[in-house]
Amino acid sequence: MDKEQKQKEVKKNNKEEKEDTRIKEVNVDYKDTALRALADLDNYRKRVNEEKEGFVQFATLNIINDFLPIYNQLQQAIAHIPDDQKNIGWVKGVVIIANQFKEVLKSYNIEQYDVIGKEFDHNTMEAVIIEKDNTKPDNIVLKEVEPGYMMNGKTVKYAKVVVNKLN
Repeated sequence: MDKEQKQKEVKKNNKEEKEDTRIKEVNVDYKDTALRALADLDNYRKRVNEEKEGFVQFATLNIINDFLPIYNQLQQAIAHIPDDQKNIGWVKGVVIIANQFKEVLKSYNIEQYDVIGKEFDHNTMEAVIIEKDNTKPDNIVLKEVEPGYMMNGKTVKYAKVVVNKLN
């Protein structure tokens, strides 16, 4: 091989190496773009699922909030049934319906919470009456006017309470 041919071959090899390097760089860019697109798609799917779950929970809460007053009235009615009428067939049926109602609420992770004797908490309670009872500590819930409910640890209906104020 003569010198000129060697130079041509070196130039050709240099061009091929440069082309290989350029192709590798382009491949890296494409790979990065593809990985970013996959990550974006994954993030999009997660966001859509979160929004969907939020919408379902919001819709559920709206329905539950419509039914809670009815459930509370049913519980009040049962609490006022005279002892001599508790064994009547239709009364037993009403109690069964109330228990089924309670189980449905429980299946949606909705639970009533206790407030009587606890310190007033504005995050879970609404003070509707203030009374003074010197035998109890200040800011303690004396009575529950309406029960409160939580769903997955979050308050969905505030308990309406009577609070003790000494001053």
